[in-house]
Amino acid sequence: MTSLYGHHKEGYAFSMKLLVQERRKENGERNFIGMIQQTNQDTKYGVVIISEMGIIKMVTAKTLELFGGYRASEILHKVN
Repeated sequence: MTSLYGHHKEGYAFSMKLLVQERRKENGERNFIGMIQQTNQDTKYGVVIISEMGIIKMVTAKTLELFGGYRASEILHKVN
């Protein structure tokens, strides 16, 4: 896990840990799964799946909460 800072919707930075794993589908398509944990918070993880083209394909409610209460529609299918 790597320690870094996330950018909250309200404009401040927060300390977080990030673990990224690559997953390949049978058709060869690559996706990257990120597990995010706020450093000074509980042990729950947020999860995000991003395509090899940088498109956000899936986020969990915990991920949305960590970054300030975004709605999934605000970030899904956006290029990261």
